[in-house]
Amino acid sequence: MKLDLISIVSQEEKLAIEDELFYDQLLGTKPIVPPVIQPLEKRFEQYDLAQEKLREFFDIQSFCLDKCINSPYSLYGLRMFEKPKEKDMQDSKFGCCFKDEYRTNFPQDVKARFLKLQEENQNLSHPKTKGGCSYHTTNGCSLTKYKSPVCIAYACPSLRYTLSFHQNIKYNSGQMVQFFDHIFKGKITNQLFEEFIDNVTKATDRIKEIKAGNNPNIDQTIVFEY
Repeated sequence: MKLDLISIVSQEEKLAIEDELFYDQLLGTKPIVPPVIQPLEKRFEQYDLAQEKLREFFDIQSFCLDKCINSPYSLYGLRMFEKPKEKDMQDSKFGCCFKDEYRTNFPQDVKARFLKLQEENQNLSHPKTKGGCSYHTTNGCSLTKYKSPVCIAYACPSLRYTLSFHQNIKYNSGQMVQFFDHIFKGKITNQLFEEFIDNVTKATDRIKEIKAGNNPNIDQTIVFEY
């Protein structure tokens, strides 16, 4: 019922409903007392550490850069192995990164500072693609830090399949994006944040062990749902 109402209520009411749904799902029951809103500096501290840990998690897999980023499918949004036409290469609607998601709807007390940090953390050494996001290059994202929540947390179906069936890691992209969004709303408690860091560390260590050929016990599922 609440989800049906989201399309017809005001933006302020919509955000309140989304927050309530988030906490209902997170805690299983409605919290009696709303969590304390984290101060601004704490939010940036959490975001900085969370993005670094998740970057390490993705990098250790060598999946995105090796299997996706340089392919025409990723750059131009074509069918796998299809050679792009010149018109496709010019069209900004093509490619995995085509919506400029870095302009995500941050809270006002965060937005200006975050966009400034993005400007300060770019790698300009790789060629920009003709279509797609302003930060999309032939070697991946030119931002070294402070990517938007959807860019940090997104995992394509192929990667999620690999994580699930080969490493017993259940990764929920949508909820991970929501987790990062709630960091900047100041609504991630210290305890929940510590649980996230512990979880992503365990997942990263598991992949390292698998890649090293150590055959770790992966019977216990690691779940990325928040």
